[in-house]
Amino acid sequence: MILLSALAGCGPDPEQSQLCERLMTAFVGPDHQLVDAEALDSGPAGRPPAVRISYRAGGALRWHVCRFAGSGFEQGRLELASVETDRDGRLTPIQLDLLRVWLDLPEGEKGRAPAVWPSGPSGELLYFVQTVINALAICCLYGLLAVGYSLVYGIIERINLAFGQITMVAAFAALLATLALVGEESGRMWRAGGALTGLLVVLAAGAGSGALYAWASDRLALKRLRGGSSQMMLIATIGIAIVLPEAVRLLQGAGEHWLAPPLPQRVELVSFGGVWTGVTLGQIAVVGLTLAASLLLFAGLRHSRLGLQLRATADDRKAAALMGIDVDRIVGASFALGGLFAGLGGVVLTLYYGGVGFNAGALIGFKALTAAIVGGIGSLPGALLGGVLIGLLETFWSAYLSLAYKDIAIFSLLTLVLIFRPYGLLGRARDWSDGL
Repeated sequence: MILLSALAGCGPDPEQSQLCERLMTAFVGPDHQLVDAEALDSGPAGRPPAVRISYRAGGALRWHVCRFAGSGFEQGRLELASVETDRDGRLTPIQLDLLRVWLDLPEGEKGRAPAVWPSGPSGELLYFVQTVINALAICCLYGLLAVGYSLVYGIIERINLAFGQITMVAAFAALLATLALVGEESGRMWRAGGALTGLLVVLAAGAGSGALYAWASDRLALKRLRGGSSQMMLIATIGIAIVLPEAVRLLQGAGEHWLAPPLPQRVELVSFGGVWTGVTLGQIAVVGLTLAASLLLFAGLRHSRLGLQLRATADDRKAAALMGIDVDRIVGASFALGGLFAGLGGVVLTLYYGGVGFNAGALIGFKALTAAIVGGIGSLPGALLGGVLIGLLETFWSAYLSLAYKDIAIFSLLTLVLIFRPYGLLGRARDWSDGL
């Protein structure tokens, strides 16, 4: 009947109506009976289309109105723009976000999903806590790649703009290693020796490919340009940043490749009134990987022979050479070590976020470079701090404000830092006479 009305031009869109009907279970549980579904007048020009669902639950007549972001063949036709109920009025943005999450859950898991996010300070606090948890992985991704930028810049005071693309190459290496271990059914447990062994193999593939490509880019293209101006180095790294994604596009295709996350299980942390926040095992693994890699790096720089040589070369390359340090070898090692951290970021990109394409490195690389500059490029603690700040800004902006302006906010922060503290939060003043 709904379909015939829609075809006649006076009923709701059938798919919009079906989506809105599914919310009855979210509001009152499974015991309900549909009474009517009707399309509401769109009202003033530009107001999105709406569907009103009337139903009986617990002996009372109830209703809710779903307003959508588009109609007809528009892209946002099935995207909820707002929801209004007879009891609570228009839902807040937080409540609406939780409904969208609920709609995306598998049917067997919807019993755990909150019907309506609690209003008031408790609901806002829980949403804030969950947003912080959601920011963990992106903070770690930017932090790992920012460390790669800072390692190279700390040695040669040049920026390698190809690190984002090296992250993309490492992500593909992790993808291929994963498929080799588990086949096309990537949601299953690893076959080769269990989950831990499989993860170690994928980590080795991603980190190793990142280190190899970064080291090779220095040996083959950048080594001869170190004595020239920084502009020459920048142009060369831009060339590498163009070659790498095009090579991947020709070898792997232009489409995106997706994997099911290997550790999707969620651990409940805080609950209130039936609503709970939690962290996935994947998020815990990403944070653990970042902390372990960072601690090993700091310990190696302080106590190992290579670390002492890296620090000496970063302080004064000419003096280090006079002391018998092979500066050329140390520069190559800094590229390899920076590429290793970029490769770890590629593993996070593949296993946690699940998707990778040939053009994935550009925007991630620029955001990580922003994190390195904000924290103080050349400072490893500053790189991690910048990654945390950029990750938090991006996540909280997406959670509370318009998603369309997220990237504008990030690069606006970069502009402010360059104006008021050009050497970053934890960086030290340098001689900028040669420019970047």
